[in-house]
Amino acid sequence: MQKKTIWPVPSALVLGIMGFLLRFLHFNTGYDEKGLPVNGFFTLSLTIFAAAVTLLFLVSSLVMGKRFNSIADFGDAFAPGKHRGIYSVLTALSAVLALIGCIMFFAGNSGSLTPVLKALFIALTALTFLAMVFYALYAKSGGFPRWLGYLGIAPALLWCFFLIYQYIANASNPTVTEYSFECIAFAAGALFSLSAAGYIFRKRQPKATMFSGLMLTSFPIMAAATPGTPAAYYFIFGSQLIFAAVSTWGFTAFPRKKD
Repeated sequence: MQKKTIWPVPSALVLGIMGFLLRFLHFNTGYDEKGLPVNGFFTLSLTIFAAAVTLLFLVSSLVMGKRFNSIADFGDAFAPGKHRGIYSVLTALSAVLALIGCIMFFAGNSGSLTPVLKALFIALTALTFLAMVFYALYAKSGGFPRWLGYLGIAPALLWCFFLIYQYIANASNPTVTEYSFECIAFAAGALFSLSAAGYIFRKRQPKATMFSGLMLTSFPIMAAATPGTPAAYYFIFGSQLIFAAVSTWGFTAFPRKKD
């Protein structure tokens, strides 16, 4: 039997909180009286910290990923055994938070979107909500139909939409630390959604799943420290955090039989 591996998710949460505090200090000390960025202690520390956390998660996933090769399908990966009820409830909550966040984002930013992008965003939001609701519903039985794997691609596309929007909206901003954490959170969300959906087709990628799950557990917390963050983003980051934490806990903390 594979041993329990309970430290990854709690560690990711703690590192996320530490990153939040560093970013808070950075935004309060990293600018002069004119609002121009300066290279202070917390600015440098934040950059080093983010790189170290990413490297830690990457190395941990590469080293430990083989422990989870025995996981074959979606239910066994993220909603094993007694974890199903918790997974179902928290995934449903994550779906509601994502929907609220997307509605708020659309209400505040629809004027800057073309009709095609509006239609695309609405479609991806609806499909993402349905995917997560069905994840929650089918978790009760532990069986996930193949069509849900295709539907599970929608969250990845939605987070890619936010990633591109975030980058374009800040393309002229010379201070990368002001928006890069949001970009990392959305990129991790896209990768994790794709990795998770792959398990429905029994296409297991344990290293990518663990890495993106841990990144998605930490970086939404750090991203929330940005001053003036739109309220919509808090709901979206909360959705990402909950879904990543409960899924990655199910993935890493429950022993399975080895191949």
